[in-house]
Amino acid sequence: QSPSQDPKPSQSQDPNPSPSQSQDPKPTPTPTPTPSQQTGEPKNSDFTNSTLHNEKMEAHYYTEPSQNDYFIIEVLIDNVNKEHINDKLEYYYYLSSSSSESNITNWVKVSEVQSVNENKISFKINTRDISNFDEVSKSDNLYLYIKEIATLGSKQKEFVSKPYKIGMPEKEETYINDIKKADNNNNNGPNEDKTVSPEKLPYTGKRIIIAILIISLVFIGSVAYIRYKKIDK
Repeated sequence: QSPSQDPKPSQSQDPNPSPSQSQDPKPTPTPTPTPSQQTGEPKNSDFTNSTLHNEKMEAHYYTEPSQNDYFIIEVLIDNVNKEHINDKLEYYYYLSSSSSESNITNWVKVSEVQSVNENKISFKINTRDISNFDEVSKSDNLYLYIKEIATLGSKQKEFVSKPYKIGMPEKEETYINDIKKADNNNNNGPNEDKTVSPEKLPYTGKRIIIAILIISLVFIGSVAYIRYKKIDK
């Protein structure tokens, strides 16, 4: 008998199978989303270096006692470093006589749409929308607070700014019974008298004359417009 020999492997069997032949195929892994593909967190703007400009103030006075005087203040807050990742930015404001407000609840929504790509906030304050108007009208100082709500997807983040002190308006307009009064204190030289003589006013009534005198003085600030809205009788 010839010595026994190990049987040769069949041609259909691979003595050294590859991993792909010896294991079940694995599903292709899902690639990790890049940061731009992920839904991140909204970010609020940086108000650290922001400044407020009182660009224009309109004072509206009425001779009819049944109509309430009111004021419109156009403000610009610049140098606001906005985060451009947000889908939307919404703003609210609050006027106060205090520079140390906390837990504010009576916010007024800014109706003007603000761009997420412009580093500024511009809107009008209408005192008819302010619930604490009687309080601020008697104050020596007027402060503006801003609340920003940043939205990204379904997430929101809120921030309340520092108080901005509202100073003198860069431009002033006065309306009596919705008729614009002639401009007496714009485009004048620095040494010119900006007061108005009551005798030249075409209006009667003590409240109108006193109001015009007050708002026409060069050193009267923004608050004076509001403080003296009720001068009367």
